[in-house]
Amino acid sequence: MDETKIWYTVSQPQFFPLLYLLERFARVDVLVFLEESQYTRKTAQSWTVLPGPNGPFRFNLPVHGGRKPTNTITLAEDPNKWVSRASKTLQLTYGKFEAFRELRDELDDILHRVSNSKSLNDAGWITMKWLINQAGLATRVIRSRKLVPERPVEATEWMASFANHINATDYIQGHAAMKSYFQRGPFENRGVRLWYQEYSTPKYDQGRSDFEPVVSALDPLLRGGSDLLQHLIQAGLPVGESGTVQEWRYD
Repeated sequence: MDETKIWYTVSQPQFFPLLYLLERFARVDVLVFLEESQYTRKTAQSWTVLPGPNGPFRFNLPVHGGRKPTNTITLAEDPNKWVSRASKTLQLTYGKFEAFRELRDELDDILHRVSNSKSLNDAGWITMKWLINQAGLATRVIRSRKLVPERPVEATEWMASFANHINATDYIQGHAAMKSYFQRGPFENRGVRLWYQEYSTPKYDQGRSDFEPVVSALDPLLRGGSDLLQHLIQAGLPVGESGTVQEWRYD
């Protein structure tokens, strides 16, 4: 990474974030954690995907839903019951793997911390930070309110406003988000160059013939430890077939 540039991205709270997000986080100097994003069940804010023996399934964090800011979304299940259920699910899925057994105590502590979270924001912060540390990323993670205490109404203006506070030169986002709602102007006005990510998950052994590319970073971690997780992230970093990053331009 060019030391004269400061790359950044943003992310909503993510419950044990998907692998492609960890690849994006590895590319940047700063990750801004969005504390006032809108909650929707369609995105992996309160669930993630794990490839089980019978196919992929959602590993859920039950919450009181509704279209509200994520910092107001609270957990909807008794903490002890959820920890017990979640722990059993992970044991059944990963119990035969040495990496899981080595991380079991640490993971149980994470589950208990999540269960006692005051909001979905806190739960997402705990699991995201833990996986970032497990992946050995040097990315600096900052809560959005520390940079911009009051959110602008327009989403892209909000994301661009962080650049002023971290002296950012380049911003990276998922391609789908850029095609759906993104506005270029707020970034151009600040002299920030835009890039998009299209990550293709490198294949690894998931215990089934059918490979599931969209999975939580938790899966390779519990199957093969930090070494496998780091390998899958690093495999996408060069520009090429996997993890291609391109400058965003209008046709």
